[in-house]
Amino acid sequence: MANTYKNSAVKLSSTNETTAYAGVSSGTSLVRSIYIANTHASTASTIDVYWNDSTDNEDYHIVKNVSVAAATAFQPLTEPLILESGDSIRVKAGTANILEVTVSALEVT
Repeated sequence: MANTYKNSAVKLSSTNETTAYAGVSSGTSLVRSIYIANTHASTASTIDVYWNDSTDNEDYHIVKNVSVAAATAFQPLTEPLILESGDSIRVKAGTANILEVTVSALEVT
């Protein structure tokens, strides 16, 4: 088994659902942290963060409609989240071009 640390980052340029981290296709991912940064000097934005369970193709919210104040950061995970093969972390911003998301994970393949 190989253990590989990975970072995945995305700038949310729209209010569409966006994959912030795609888990491994064969193995397990241990999501250690998710950081949401609001890079705008004066405008807040909301965010939804959820994981998609590829087994039943269902989304499960980690946080929903949480406001991230201007020029601040937010970390929705308090404990690691285990993703099985094919699972992913998805995000949806309330306002475009304000939020950036970084996901750090340990991939076990």
